Amino acid sequence: MKLFDISYPENDFNRKKHLYFKNLGDKVSYASYFNSFAAGIYNKYTKISEVSLNLTTKCSCRVLLVKASLLKNKIIETIIEEKECNPGQELIFTCNIEGFEEESILYPEFYKKDDSFRKNEITSDFCQGYWFCRDEYKSTDVKMAAVITTYRRESFIISNLKELACTEKVKDGSLKVFVIDNGQTLDLRQQDFPFAKIFPNKNLGGAGGFTRGIMEVLKNRENFSHIILMDDDIAFNRGLFTRNHSFLSVLKDEYKTWALGGAMLRLNDPCIQHERGSCYDFLRLKAWGKNANLCKQTVLMKNLKAVRMDFNAWWYCCYPVECIDKDQLPMPYFIKGDDIEFGIRKFKNKFIMVNGISVWHQEFAGKDSPYLYYYSIRNRLTSNAIHEEKCLAFKTFLTYAVHLTFNTLKRKKAVYFVKLAFRDFLKGAEHLNNIDGEELNGFLRSHKSKCCCDLFYIVRLPFEIIKAVFKIALNQKQIKSYKEKQADLVSWQSWAKRLGI
Repeated sequence: MKLFDISYPENDFNRKKHLYFKNLGDKVSYASYFNSFAAGIYNKYTKISEVSLNLTTKCSCRVLLVKASLLKNKIIETIIEEKECNPGQELIFTCNIEGFEEESILYPEFYKKDDSFRKNEITSDFCQGYWFCRDEYKSTDVKMAAVITTYRRESFIISNLKELACTEKVKDGSLKVFVIDNGQTLDLRQQDFPFAKIFPNKNLGGAGGFTRGIMEVLKNRENFSHIILMDDDIAFNRGLFTRNHSFLSVLKDEYKTWALGGAMLRLNDPCIQHERGSCYDFLRLKAWGKNANLCKQTVLMKNLKAVRMDFNAWWYCCYPVECIDKDQLPMPYFIKGDDIEFGIRKFKNKFIMVNGISVWHQEFAGKDSPYLYYYSIRNRLTSNAIHEEKCLAFKTFLTYAVHLTFNTLKRKKAVYFVKLAFRDFLKGAEHLNNIDGEELNGFLRSHKSKCCCDLFYIVRLPFEIIKAVFKIALNQKQIKSYKEKQADLVSWQSWAKRLGI
């Protein structure tokens, strides 16, 4: 069974190439993010005990299969096997990975015999091949449904559907695509995408779009083992879905109910990782692997280490369908935090991350309009009310006070929306359940914040914070209602009503 191909950048070759290989003059190394085999991860999570590598090169060279592991931040390399290769000759290497440490990787290295390759002359036809294992390791028949939510971004969605059409898993029928069109403007009648279904949808943000997609998949749950939630404006390596599919196919039984997360790499700086999962506390998020340069071998090996994860963002995340109940859908948050709350509720500390399962996405820094802070604050307060067991009143106060103070000092145009978020949060679960999300979003987007002088905001800040203490004390019943009534907020019936389906 093929696990994944040796691959190369499909675009932007020079900026991405070190994620795939390094030409060091006398040798070419595939100790890279996309082409190395994460032997320690496969040993830990899958049934594979022996892995093989099929290679064909276009030149005469000496080929080594190398194991690398980390010892106190130092790379320890061991040659597993060595062979001589002639142009076009097929080579097969095999290695037993039982007992491999979590941060261990396997990769091929090519040493030249003559001037058959020179520095900066390696192209995508230098070496072809794939990692594979025996069919007996396969334990699950994987059928994937990818849900993509879009809103009036036809160029992005059409571009990614064209990329998906080229992938191996779409071609063999293992991957179907559900496009949720929140703008109700997408017309694919002139396009040839038989693998994709389009669902016009009421605009209830990313939360409404992804929930509609989950509902459509659950209507046909006997046809799918896994559901992938992914953004419409990402870029990805075409081997992503093969790698995802094969990894799920060989999982150990105890990990079949875990989620498989996708890391986010920066679109404008493609070797730099933005995040590989996060953990959550009531006041802040901690992103793992932030700013990691994955072109460095030590870094990409450290990137394999398992960490406590509460959620993985929905730029790319894969869940087992059997773990998603039709009455345990995402929260009606519109945008901001729906992936966080869903991850905490359903898959807390049950995420697997593997090098190579990732997407490129534009960074978020500096992109937030002031009105978006309404969703950030309201949804964080709501998630805290649901999941924080101790000192909820104090945590509610501290969360609001910190964000109000920060925005007063740094983002004065957002202060109005922070206050409005707090006010609406205190109205309780019934208000959240019945509010028209599309109408609310229209109001927030059209509101023009009045920006008074700095002194006005600073003078008022202590009074606002003191008022918050009394408001929290007086609205304990409404705050506690989020946890008590969450089952209604996330039920199929409630979502069907909101979406009008």
